Amino acid sequence: MDPRWGVRYEEIQRRGMDVFFVVDVSRSMLAEDAGPNRLERAKQAIADAVDELGGDRAGIISFAGDSQIESPLTLNYRSLKLALDEVDARNSSRGGSMLGDAIRLAASSFTNEEAGGKAIVILSDGEDQQSMPVEMAEAALAEQGIRVYTVGIGDDLQGARIPVLVNGRRSWLTHDGEQVWTKMEPSTLKATALAGEGAFIPAGTKRFDLGRIFNDVVAADQRADLESTEIKITTPRFQWLAGLALLLLCADFMVPARRRTPKNDSLASGVAS
Repeated sequence: MDPRWGVRYEEIQRRGMDVFFVVDVSRSMLAEDAGPNRLERAKQAIADAVDELGGDRAGIISFAGDSQIESPLTLNYRSLKLALDEVDARNSSRGGSMLGDAIRLAASSFTNEEAGGKAIVILSDGEDQQSMPVEMAEAALAEQGIRVYTVGIGDDLQGARIPVLVNGRRSWLTHDGEQVWTKMEPSTLKATALAGEGAFIPAGTKRFDLGRIFNDVVAADQRADLESTEIKITTPRFQWLAGLALLLLCADFMVPARRRTPKNDSLASGVAS
């Protein structure tokens, strides 16, 4: 339950970069060619990148057939990771993956505060339903100077099946009686990154350190030292309640069990006397 009360303030030196991590949560991201699956690999990569921020504001947007903000731009990396933990594959009201809509939402969600740079980092298998991601990346760069980077996750040759549960049993997604195989589509991701003057990182099925890539590729030329800022952090108090629970548990073991005389035995002994 993570009970909290009391606050403290922590001063953070802004390094002057704003970034939205845009993660694909369509059903194809459940494919297990990148273990444990593409989506979990993407979430771990974002968590690695968050650990390297240290003064940059970051937010999270998820998309499938529609897009939504999971976390606005923030310096509170703990809340950012909590929001990331809640990201899961979903069935949206619109089918497929609409990458262009996600780029447009991210671009419109940046603030007008001065910063060293703005970037959108997309983690996806590249499947798209003609949502014009290349045009959206071009517009984001031309209108706001936002660079777009893409990370391709999944096998681009053989691909993989999509696991589903049918009546509580593990099975594979089918369409018209045939099992659906999904591949990473690098062409869309490459073209989107090129239009946004960013870079395409073909992660494939291998493990990769997005934190290092973020520092070396994304943030290298966009950070600038800004004035420090304070963030408010609520103080966790779970340890007090956990300690009390442990104390009561120990006390319960120390108190000897008392044998209670059954009511029927007491009546029987009274009759006998």
